[in-house]
Amino acid sequence: MANGGIIGPTNDPKQNDLLEAFTSPGCFTSPIGATTGDIIVVAGGAGTGGGGGAGGAGGYRVLTCQPIPASAVTVTVGGGGAGSPNCTTVGTNGSNSSFGPGSVSTGGGGGMSIMGSPTAGNSGGSGGGGSGNNPTGTVPGGAGNTPATPVSQGNPGGPSGTDAATYTNGGSGGGATGAGTGGAPPVTMCGGAGTNAAPTFGVVACTPGFYPPYPSPRAPELGYFSGGGGGSRNLVPGPTSGGVGGGGLGQPVACAPDSAGIGNTGGGGGSNYVTGTGGSGFVGVKIANAGAFVASGVWAMSSVYTFVKDGNWSN
Repeated sequence: MANGGIIGPTNDPKQNDLLEAFTSPGCFTSPIGATTGDIIVVAGGAGTGGGGGAGGAGGYRVLTCQPIPASAVTVTVGGGGAGSPNCTTVGTNGSNSSFGPGSVSTGGGGGMSIMGSPTAGNSGGSGGGGSGNNPTGTVPGGAGNTPATPVSQGNPGGPSGTDAATYTNGGSGGGATGAGTGGAPPVTMCGGAGTNAAPTFGVVACTPGFYPPYPSPRAPELGYFSGGGGGSRNLVPGPTSGGVGGGGLGQPVACAPDSAGIGNTGGGGGSNYVTGTGGSGFVGVKIANAGAFVASGVWAMSSVYTFVKDGNWSN
């Protein structure tokens, strides 16, 4: 049938979901006024203690069907905690992230140093790894989900261990979905696993540019957040694994690369002497049917004119 010069079915435009990512502080204003939406709030990961316990991941929270006001909402993106500058200083906790005053995730807990007294890792969104000068036993990791939230934002860090000769095995940091591992050798000091945001915010292919990028060879972790840092294992060659979700690698030597948590993932810093800083946080917002209109298929010219005039036409 003729419909203004184009033959074919009459179609309606499809409106995409609105997705907005924050990798630094800012404000969010809903384009459709007061509504509800889904929010991901990832705090900054913690730094590692000097040569000892790894940093815990920043707290991870996904809040669905949350009220979003028509007025601007203040967004805070927490920074990663600093790694210790020496063998006696505790790693710095990560900073909190928030969406408005009520949606807050807690920074990760710093790891303990190798030469201090035997001490548990700091508590936080996820806990830091334990460490300390302890030739005869283990030292626990710090508590996760502190302060407590109804749906846990993280897990505890791993305990330190002793090899009886140098007692320098620092526990790994906790992650969003898994505790850090640690203890006496041959236990592997792997960072606690983070979690995948895709079930709520969409797969990577459908949300280009929303998720923070990962450097090679960790690109497959795209879309994951809040992995714990890898702990130290003295006298064992090679790095220990950081938790999937940006956790830094644990290193058997000082100042080795790749020990920092990956930026804007909330990953904890891997065990190192200087460079095991935590990864910064992330905040993302999703509002259903509030994004751009998509126009595809065969259209009546009168419909095209109407949508273009109203600013609702995109290729």
